[in-house]
Amino acid sequence: MLPRPAEVFRSIRRNAGRFGTNPWGIARKLIDMEEPYKITRIRLLEDESFSRRMRVEFRYFSIPDSQARYGRPIMDPAWPLADEAELLSGVQRSVEDLTSRLAVQAIAVPWPYGPRQHVDHRIANEVATQTAERVGVKLYYLDDQPYSRRPLVPTTNARGHHYTPQLVSLNRHEMRSKIKAMELYWSQMIPEYLGAVAEPPPGAPEQGYSETLWLPSQNGRSVSG
Repeated sequence: MLPRPAEVFRSIRRNAGRFGTNPWGIARKLIDMEEPYKITRIRLLEDESFSRRMRVEFRYFSIPDSQARYGRPIMDPAWPLADEAELLSGVQRSVEDLTSRLAVQAIAVPWPYGPRQHVDHRIANEVATQTAERVGVKLYYLDDQPYSRRPLVPTTNARGHHYTPQLVSLNRHEMRSKIKAMELYWSQMIPEYLGAVAEPPPGAPEQGYSETLWLPSQNGRSVSG
């Protein structure tokens, strides 16, 4: 369960050192409409730090996130993506072009689910699903942690394609490395979020750390690769 706003504020107070001398400074940056791209610059630096840590190549499309567009995070699962048609089209073109030029073989994307769904994650999911279908690459869905988490049951996406959950076990060192990487997103992460990510998914057959992937399936059986 996600922390309520009051719990988040208490956490910021308890962990003020992680937010600099003024723990509310970053919060003001998130909603300051006089300089709406401050948050975009902050997120860009976080993405660059994450990419260096993970030794992956980072591509930036210069597309503002929802806080820059609306001045607040949008977590409503009913928020109409039709309102984002122009942005969706631009992201779609960029991702399809990059997927083709780099000969991408597989895409992994969050699968928003539950009462709190980040609109940008929903957009990313829609773009990835369409790109995989049009370009012909494999598509894997992941839990959208810490916002939502799917039970471990086979399910069907909006295109009618079947997916089967598979747990990828992580040892203590691997989970700690994952948490350390998440901490690089200091403007977004708080201890409660990190704790939620380490929890086992609903219906997990055993306790322990893991990552959940939903794999394309045929006749109820996962397709490897």
